Amino acid sequence: MEAFAWKNFFKGDPDDRTLRKVESEVLVKERMRVKARKELCEPFNLAFANCAKEHGLFMPFSCQEQGQNLKNCIRKYFEDPEFEKKMQEEYLEERAEYRRTGISKKKRERMEALSQLNAQANQQQSK
Repeated sequence: MEAFAWKNFFKGDPDDRTLRKVESEVLVKERMRVKARKELCEPFNLAFANCAKEHGLFMPFSCQEQGQNLKNCIRKYFEDPEFEKKMQEEYLEERAEYRRTGISKKKRERMEALSQLNAQANQQQSK
């Protein structure tokens, strides 16, 4: 008989696909906002950032068009039910992986980066 693993008891069931209210209304929405701003609306975000950098203190008056374009782009994705479903699935997969392994996505990415650096260093040493 397998011993009971207390460390996994508090993490939850990895196969549970239900979302708590805070997950659906806060965590998934924040994931949507970040993905839309940084990846999907990147040209509008860059245009707004360049305008803000160029105009400094006058940015609120000078960059209204770029700001509105960025808001419209983000709103388009934020109101898309397919995009929300996709972000929910990404969140659920990440949560399930954490519940299975106990390793967060951020820590896993750091470990992978360190592993790649070690592999590169080993290749250089063997030459």
